[in-house]
Amino acid sequence: MSLSVTISRTGADLVINDHPDDGAFWIPEDGITWPSFPMRRTYIPDSEAQGGRSHRAAVPDEGQTTLTVYVKAASLTALLAAMDELEAATSQFTYDLTVTVDGTMSRTWPAKAELPQWGEFRSDMTRAKMIRGTITIPLNPVGA
Repeated sequence: MSLSVTISRTGADLVINDHPDDGAFWIPEDGITWPSFPMRRTYIPDSEAQGGRSHRAAVPDEGQTTLTVYVKAASLTALLAAMDELEAATSQFTYDLTVTVDGTMSRTWPAKAELPQWGEFRSDMTRAKMIRGTITIPLNPVGA
């Protein structure tokens, strides 16, 4: 099964898949959570004559997905440039995030700006010119 994440951008979208040999970015085996959305509820005013609370409305609220991405390059300078590219893509004020599974099933959500949190940069990763980043991306429910 294959997995890819597309971050919309002006010009060319940034597509990150789960193949380590397919570009500067890749998603590891455990690299994404399916987006989850809590419910936002409003209630009618409390009544002294009635116990409990009654719903006025309930709608999906802002949710999130957590995406882990490895970044690799041929040099440390190129690695920093690739890190900057990922940061620029995910720090856009708004963009669309699309998750595609097996090239056939896809879902798109409106996303909001967030920066990757870069993990440890061990000496073996330095020699390999790679780093791991995790991004918790705020999403609006589909149709919001």
